[in-house]
Amino acid sequence: MTSNQRRNTSFLLQAAWLKKEINATRTDAAGRFNFNNLDKGHYSIRIEDGHSDQYTELVMEDDLNVPYESASSNSMNADGSFKFSKLPAQEVHMQRMIEEDFNNDDTDFTKLVTGEPVILKHVYFETGQGQLKEQSNSELDELTEYLKEHSELRVKVAGHTDNTGGSKLNQQLSENRAKSVYDYLAAKGIESGRLSYEGFGASKHIVSNISEEGRKQNRRVEVVVMK
Repeated sequence: MTSNQRRNTSFLLQAAWLKKEINATRTDAAGRFNFNNLDKGHYSIRIEDGHSDQYTELVMEDDLNVPYESASSNSMNADGSFKFSKLPAQEVHMQRMIEEDFNNDDTDFTKLVTGEPVILKHVYFETGQGQLKEQSNSELDELTEYLKEHSELRVKVAGHTDNTGGSKLNQQLSENRAKSVYDYLAAKGIESGRLSYEGFGASKHIVSNISEEGRKQNRRVEVVVMK
């Protein structure tokens, strides 16, 4: 797998059982870095001087360079930490990738027309939770201003998940995430009579859930103008 990232970025490795940093490294020109001879256990990796507001992904590869686990900024803590569990004892290769166009691909709210869902591209949540991350504020503030400028619009916030986990949990998670966006808009001054929310769990996927990329696309929040 090839990295799009060329920045010389440092990462710190922390062992959960020691509660202290045990190693540090920097990426090479291709964005790769190694932590070698790790025992099985729980670790976290922190981006020391990266740009956590960009979409970020870490991909673990085995000693044959076969990817077998990854984590993205959707699961990154506010301090830039990624958590991985039960890493193999053999050499682990890790790669940091930046989707260079991700932050420039802003949501086009002018596409809000009756019955046509618009995906909120920069709304982020804690992993497995309905709590909004602070990185979501900018886009939600833009949506708030658009709704204030177009006071005739009534919108529904729709939450969706991938198919990982049980259907009941996914349903509840999708509802909680939709409600978090609903609550944010209401707190910013959008009248509750113009807003509604609904969770659909994994029932309305837009692509296959076979790959991680597909599951990432299916984990989304949409807004749709209601009649």
